[in-house]
Amino acid sequence: MAVVLLWFNGLGFLGFGLVCLVSPEIPANLIGFDLLGVDAVIEIRAQYGGLFTAIGLFGLWGAIKAPMQSASAWLMLLVYAGLGGGRLLGLILVDGTAGNYTYGAVVFELVMTALFGIALAYRRI
Repeated sequence: MAVVLLWFNGLGFLGFGLVCLVSPEIPANLIGFDLLGVDAVIEIRAQYGGLFTAIGLFGLWGAIKAPMQSASAWLMLLVYAGLGGGRLLGLILVDGTAGNYTYGAVVFELVMTALFGIALAYRRI
């Protein structure tokens, strides 16, 4: 189970990260960000592009190299727990109604957190 999750999420993070590096307007439009200056474009490239690409590569490393599976699965669990937890807190604290993007993302992130937790517990790694 862990290897399948690492392949799926490694490719997902890598693909999305590369899109964000090349075309930062794509994630900005998805989320509803206005890229009002050079710093905003660079920030999207760094936070969504560079970071997500690195997470994806680490996930794929774990999928390919058995000794790295545990570390990669733990990284994915922590990344998803942080994203999902932060987004869930945002939903609780926000004054207004979030869009479908946010609701879909929080469900996906919390499901992935649970799946990586199960995979790690099952493998005892």
